[in-house]
Amino acid sequence: MTTSAIAPISAIDILEQASVRPAPTQAMAEKFTDLMRRNSEPSPIESAEKSTMVEVLLKQDEQLRSVQQEPYDMAQARLDGMPDDTLDAWRVDFMLRYASTQFQFNALVQVAQSTKNGLQTLMRNQ
Repeated sequence: MTTSAIAPISAIDILEQASVRPAPTQAMAEKFTDLMRRNSEPSPIESAEKSTMVEVLLKQDEQLRSVQQEPYDMAQARLDGMPDDTLDAWRVDFMLRYASTQFQFNALVQVAQSTKNGLQTLMRNQ
């Protein structure tokens, strides 16, 4: 049985070789870091007034986040000793708001889908 002599490589050598970045990657990383550090002016898109659709989407996002957090708040209130009748009223109110939020979300999805289909039809007919 023949064994070839392989020079042992230490783990330190492997780590040093792996941690060395090629020059282009290092330059790109530095450029990215510089761009992130700059305190630049907001872009025209960021500084422009929000459109109606953006406002609707932001409000919908806020409602969804509130609805997602509320079951945790209810559980904490139950642990804190909230009376059952008050907790039951809160649950009913929550379910009504949840259903309303779900309806609004589905309506927005349908509006977006209809708009997309209309634009696709318009582009095909051009």
